Amino acid sequence: MLVIGVVTHGNPRGQLARLARSLELAGRDLDARPRVLVRDHGAADAPSAWPIAVERGPPGANVGFGAGMNALMAWAFSAPAVEQFLCLNPDAVLHRDCLRELLAAAAAAPGALVEARQFPEEHPKPYDPATGDTPWASGACLLVPRRVFEDHGGFDPGFFLDCEDVDLSWRVRAGGGRVVVAPRALVGHEVLNRPPDPTRTRHTLLSARRLGHLWGSLRFRRWAERELVARGLAASRLGAGGLAAGAELPPLPGRAGAARPVAAGVADFEHLLTFARARWA
Repeated sequence: MLVIGVVTHGNPRGQLARLARSLELAGRDLDARPRVLVRDHGAADAPSAWPIAVERGPPGANVGFGAGMNALMAWAFSAPAVEQFLCLNPDAVLHRDCLRELLAAAAAAPGALVEARQFPEEHPKPYDPATGDTPWASGACLLVPRRVFEDHGGFDPGFFLDCEDVDLSWRVRAGGGRVVVAPRALVGHEVLNRPPDPTRTRHTLLSARRLGHLWGSLRFRRWAERELVARGLAASRLGAGGLAAGAELPPLPGRAGAARPVAAGVADFEHLLTFARARWA
């Protein structure tokens, strides 16, 4: 059984209605209609915006994308019949064949994280055209099998927004699992024309800082810290050792809590926030 999870945060009614319509169309050709779980993070009027039946997820404050999805996954997988959970952004729109193609790709790669192919702007990261294997998968439309949730606990809740999907992908690969793209599973997700948002940029760079710390790249962590300071998103100064004491940044986990499994060729910090070489020049 497939369950779809959506975490909202003040999304416009029209945007949610568009997503719901695409879910309705994409679910028509499946043997069993998927359940849809929604968790609202500050979207008081969201329930009336859904033209399809949804179940309200566990209530709570805005704990970020990863922790919100974890709550929905835990609720979904508490039912023994649920084998797959789809993380889905509220600003996405599914092609009518997306769910069918995702499930077909999952059947061909049991236990793998399976990512839909985004349009009109794709991530430039590469994937194997025959197997779909890719360095990491975006959480915007990501199929998570029960095995991955049970083995890895979902997303690291220490990431409030962004990079939680990269971290999970690397943990799965470091543990011997696979991360694949389903090229025929299309999901609309426009990101290039977003207006500048300093809050979003700060969250991204804070997550990048945490990712570098967890995976042992001091150079990448310091790059993120320099960007935070240079953009005026951290009240601090830089010294030889990085950010000065007293910086207005969240604490990083100690060494005991920071360790990630070491596997050659998994973590890639050489390409900054794309985390992989580009598939095209």
